[in-house]
This record gives sequence, structure tokens and C-alpha cells, in this order.
Amino acid sequence: MFSFDPYQIAITAVVILFVLTVHEFSHALAADALGDDTARRLGRLTLNPLAHLDFLGTALFFIAGFGWAKPVPVNPYNLRNPKKDMIVIAAAGPLSNLLTAIIGGAVIKAGLIGPQAGELVWTMLVLLVLYSITLAVFNLIPIPPLDGSRILYGVLPDGIAEFYARFEKIGMLVLFGIFIFAREGAMRVLWGPVDWLFRLFTGTGIF
Repeated sequence: MFSFDPYQIAITAVVILFVLTVHEFSHALAADALGDDTARRLGRLTLNPLAHLDFLGTALFFIAGFGWAKPVPVNPYNLRNPKKDMIVIAAAGPLSNLLTAIIGGAVIKAGLIGPQAGELVWTMLVLLVLYSITLAVFNLIPIPPLDGSRILYGVLPDGIAEFYARFEKIGMLVLFGIFIFAREGAMRVLWGPVDWLFRLFTGTGIF
């Protein structure tokens, strides 16, 4: 997915920053609504992309086609029902990306905006749907610290959940290990649902 074309890089950067910002803002908004104002106090309840930017996670989007932003801090002690509320907070990010993809896909499917609208507009719309889906699917993988792990932790029985939580410290190592040693296989697994959702939302293939 990486291209040295400055025009393509600029368009992709704008779309990625928007998608990541929507994702993290949704986490912050959900946490704030459920009683934890930590994100608000730290300036994360905002649509300013600079507040959510993580250099490595953003760079990986260009290199590998998936990545992440700076995680939104959540204090579970401020939540009324920490375990259940964390499911909602964790799910808010991927769901916001899927909603974005559904809206963008509906515009494409309805023919409201097509290639005739101009290369810039059309490319940004297609990338918006593609990267929104990609970020949602990637983050639903149940490997800490991805959102999928928070959701899984919340639905597991307490004893099993506590055992599962012990893998938090090595989660990033596992992700980087997969990226380094099993990248092609991981991309094939990831690309399956991404391609299926893209076709479902837009009525057309990615390429």
C-alpha cells in the first residue's frame, strides 16, 4: 500500500488522520458518557488529530495497511460498571469506523459521488471507506492492547478474564512478531473480512 507518489501520500495521510481521529474520539466520548472524564481532562475529547497522533501507528498504516493512534486513557474506577462499561468504550472505536464506512459506502453505492466527481474527491472517498474498515477489523483482533482484547476481557468469566489479562504485557510483542515473521499470512487473514465488508458497503470491489 505504500507509495512514493507525494500526491498519493498526502491524500492517504489526510484520510488516515481522519479515520484514526474518529476512532479515538469515539473512545473518549463513550468513556466520558459513562462517567470517566479522564480523556476530557487530558484534551483527548476532541476531533483535533494532533491530540491522537501516534507516529509509529500512523507510519504502519502506510507501510502495512494497518495501524493505530495514541490510546485514550480510561480510569475504570470512575465507571459505574467497569467491566461492562469497558466493553462499550472499547467497541465505540471500531463501531465508529464501521459507521463511517457505511455512510461512505452508501454514497458510493447510490452513485452520489463517482469517479466523475474528480480524482481527488473519488480517491479520498474510496480510501475513507477502505481505511475505516481496515482499522475496525484490525482493532477487533483479540490481542492486547487492541480493542478486541478489551471486549473479550469484558465478556469472559472473571477467573478466565484475569488470566487473559496477564498477556497484556506481551501483546505488542506478539503483534510485532506477527508483523515481522508472518506478515503475508496475517495480511491474507485481515484482507478477507476487509474486502467482504468493502463489497457489502459499496457494492463494488476494492480494485
